[in-house]
Amino acid sequence: MDYKLFGMDNAENLTNAKKIMEDCNVDKNIQEQVCLALNNIGYSKRLKGCCPTTIEGKIVSDADMCDALGANGILRVYTYSMKNGKPFFNKDIFPIEDITAEKYTKRCADSSVCHMFEKVLKLKDLMLTKSGKEEAKSRHQIVVDFLYHLFQEEDAPEWTNYLNKYLEVKG
Repeated sequence: MDYKLFGMDNAENLTNAKKIMEDCNVDKNIQEQVCLALNNIGYSKRLKGCCPTTIEGKIVSDADMCDALGANGILRVYTYSMKNGKPFFNKDIFPIEDITAEKYTKRCADSSVCHMFEKVLKLKDLMLTKSGKEEAKSRHQIVVDFLYHLFQEEDAPEWTNYLNKYLEVKG
């Protein structure tokens, strides 16, 4: 459950998930397994060291992170930033490097591009399944290619250099 959409209390308590499962008469054992998996899925939880342990949880985690990559991921970042009054790109504000879980959950990135560095470009390396890793590679490359094109069109060579260094370090 995404705290950015439903609030921290609802996300932590899995209020919506529990209600849906109750309404659908899902077996209590399955409800517990679903809640356990949900409590370990998400980028902010990964920053805290939480990781799903079941294959089902790993698959859902990879699907969630793949959804934040690629062309649709770029559109999601753009939409969220605009909704929160943040610019898509500001040449003068660089991302927070090595962002912590606390900083990540308490703020909206300064721009869409900063968010791409603070989260989106890191997702490829957080995949837990072979299929997830494969799917993430091409989606990650779409984001990288987009950023190179954006920085070229915006005449922002310092950002191209930043991206080059970022990719060198991440390998």
